[in-house]
Amino acid sequence: MELKALHTEIIESFQVEGIHIVREKYMKYPEGESNIYAKNQEGQIIWFAELPNEKDCYSNDMIVRKDGLIQSSTWNGFTVLIDIDNGKIIESKFTK
Repeated sequence: MELKALHTEIIESFQVEGIHIVREKYMKYPEGESNIYAKNQEGQIIWFAELPNEKDCYSNDMIVRKDGLIQSSTWNGFTVLIDIDNGKIIESKFTK
């Protein structure tokens, strides 16, 4: 499956357990919509990662941790752990 960006351009993606996790460039991405999301094998979006606040965006690389969580940091200075199954925030810490 060829991945296509929703709004800007894909700057990072990987596949885990049959789903594609995507991070798009945050500049000019619609405010209030997460730029990390997951697509199934058919290319349908199955979740958007929660944002720590509605005016934030994910600006740093994603890391898949050994415990299966996705770690990324936001423009506003939060380091966030995201559940790979549903995109929900498991933990959010202000680190800036």
